[in-house]
Amino acid sequence: MEDVFSGSLKITEIEKAALTDVYGAGLSLRETLSDYISQAAEAQVEQVFLPEKEFQIVLELARVMERAERMTISQTPFWSH
Repeated sequence: MEDVFSGSLKITEIEKAALTDVYGAGLSLRETLSDYISQAAEAQVEQVFLPEKEFQIVLELARVMERAERMTISQTPFWSH
């Protein structure tokens, strides 16, 4: 993202929109899961039960991230580490 905003990586507006969506989904998923893990640790439980709506949100965010591995931005594919 820094390369896009600094101008060192030139991509189309559509690619910027796709990259921003993936970046936002990744941040949301990270923060949501971190919050669930923290709550479970505080409650000293090993399982967390999510309401259906929250589960669907986590699932959709994870799907965005999974699809990102098949995206190509500026002829550069995403890689998982």
